[in-house]
Amino acid sequence: MIQISSLTEQNIYNLDPAELEAALRQEFFIEIPVSIDTEEDMANAQQLLSKCGAYYSYLAYMSLQIRTRKKRLRLDRADKDTISRVMIYEDIFETFADLTKQAFSTISRMLSVKNMQTEANRASGRYAI
Repeated sequence: MIQISSLTEQNIYNLDPAELEAALRQEFFIEIPVSIDTEEDMANAQQLLSKCGAYYSYLAYMSLQIRTRKKRLRLDRADKDTISRVMIYEDIFETFADLTKQAFSTISRMLSVKNMQTEANRASGRYAI
């Protein structure tokens, strides 16, 4: 499988859009935990948040690069097929950036709820993680 983060921008444009999507899914998919019940689950969730931040930065940067390329192509009056293809890449990267941002928000909310539950348990004298 292709490792997207090691490719140059030009190499990415040489990929078929379906191949790009599959490679991004393979490399940047974040599996959201079903629940956070233990300290190990909390540590795992915190690691996932860090991954989300790093992934989002890369995906948003690539989306910006592609958007800039699209604008240059339009200014240079490139053919519509070339511009359409670049727009497909832009959509793919933006979608994965949005999915990563959503995963971050979901995991962050789960951790917040778990922390509130833990604090409520401590306040009531029933400590449990």
